[in-house]
Amino acid sequence: MTVGPNHGDDYLTYVLLFILFSPVKWVMKFVHGRTGKNLVIQTAKIGDYINITPLLSHLGKSDALLSYSVAPLAERDATLEHMWYIEDHRSGLMKKIKLVWQLLNRYDNIYLLHPTNLNLFIAACCNASNKQFLSSYRRKGYQGLFYLTASGVVYHEKNTLTLENYLKLADRSFTKESYPKHATLPLWKPETLPAEITQAPGIRIGISVTAGNQAKTIPPLIWCLLFDHLSDLPCTFFCFWRTE
Repeated sequence: MTVGPNHGDDYLTYVLLFILFSPVKWVMKFVHGRTGKNLVIQTAKIGDYINITPLLSHLGKSDALLSYSVAPLAERDATLEHMWYIEDHRSGLMKKIKLVWQLLNRYDNIYLLHPTNLNLFIAACCNASNKQFLSSYRRKGYQGLFYLTASGVVYHEKNTLTLENYLKLADRSFTKESYPKHATLPLWKPETLPAEITQAPGIRIGISVTAGNQAKTIPPLIWCLLFDHLSDLPCTFFCFWRTE
């Protein structure tokens, strides 16, 4: 799971921007009508997307701020109505301000699951009446300004479950058993599969060899040792990885 702050962001820029934007935020709050709409903010990768699906099931219908890396799943999920993609707004000050302006009074409920500096800034600027933020064990002191705008905070620790903490943003009584995970809802099945998969002999096993969190990426030498030990099994392995 990736929940910590993005140190590549210029945190001072976001703090100053939030302070400068605050007068606009408070003025616009007076014209914020009830919409009943939900926004879920999770811009991490595929594994973390699967972990938010129990929350999406509970909410029924939501919009989401996501990463393009999960678009093939998100765009086939009936629990999601409108998707915003962080890559479209990450570069350039005006793009970020434009996104904030579009989201400002659009939602009644905001669930921040991936508290990077940029995501915290976006969520803090919004005028939703109910804002639930996840707080990471890697949280930095300067982020406290953004957390002051939250209606509630769920604290994620090293020994707590990501999926369960995501659910607790909606209801503190929820556990990992409250809702099942899904890839898409309903489950999407392609009409045809590539020949490399259908014609592969033996049991077909897919393995992700890298992770968004580098601490979870197993070194190549370990993978080689693992495959050497498994070489006598009647299996075909399909490996997936990030290119960057």
